[in-house]
Amino acid sequence: MLLCLTNWTSAGPVELPEDPAVPVAELWYVQGGQLSEPEVAVFANGRVRVSVGDGSLWGELPPQLVQTLVSSLLDQDGLRSLTTTQMQAEIHAASQKMGLSCQIEHAGDTIIRVQTRDGSYRVDGHAVGLLSTRFPDVVCLQHYYAAQNRLENIRAIVMVGGPEAAENIAKLARSQIQRVQGEQIEIHVGHLAIVRAMADGSRYCQFQIPASGPVPRPHSPRIISIIEAPGEVPQVSVLPEGPAFR
Repeated sequence: MLLCLTNWTSAGPVELPEDPAVPVAELWYVQGGQLSEPEVAVFANGRVRVSVGDGSLWGELPPQLVQTLVSSLLDQDGLRSLTTTQMQAEIHAASQKMGLSCQIEHAGDTIIRVQTRDGSYRVDGHAVGLLSTRFPDVVCLQHYYAAQNRLENIRAIVMVGGPEAAENIAKLARSQIQRVQGEQIEIHVGHLAIVRAMADGSRYCQFQIPASGPVPRPHSPRIISIIEAPGEVPQVSVLPEGPAFR
């Protein structure tokens, strides 16, 4: 199966490390300065490891998707040229201009690292989700938030059972919404953001349809939620676009 993520584009092929066991894209969430295993680690051979509770879950991506992922992170999301210092400076300038704090107490940090055959790229960000909503005009922050969401999408795909299972969930959501609500919403695998398995065997999946525009915006996404329970018809709900939290 060839998986196409409609909100991903590639500026061209990227040379991946020759060693298939080298991680080419990694995402960490850091709380209290404590760095543990990455939340998501994508390897050159297509294997993916995601952190789930105190353990790990493994999945696999097609080679073409790994290439597209790395290229999108570097070129579409700008991680090839972005630096931590640059992003911090632009956020600080927006903070001074708007009179809004850029330090969120108790909020964690994000680390994203990309490795190719030619080099390694790492950018760190503080309270990325909250600050991207607070400072929507800081373009590099919006792109960094998009990179974080891209890797969270990979995590959700692995947790739901892989690319084919993710596509089936997207199809289910589209058909249920059209049948029950009479509305056609374009829902794709690239919109899958959250997957949670419950102890009773049920599962919660959430798709986030971003606001349209030339730059990714975190505010006012369309939220599509699906709750699956054993022996029951899946429940699909749609939350309307709403105001941004500042």
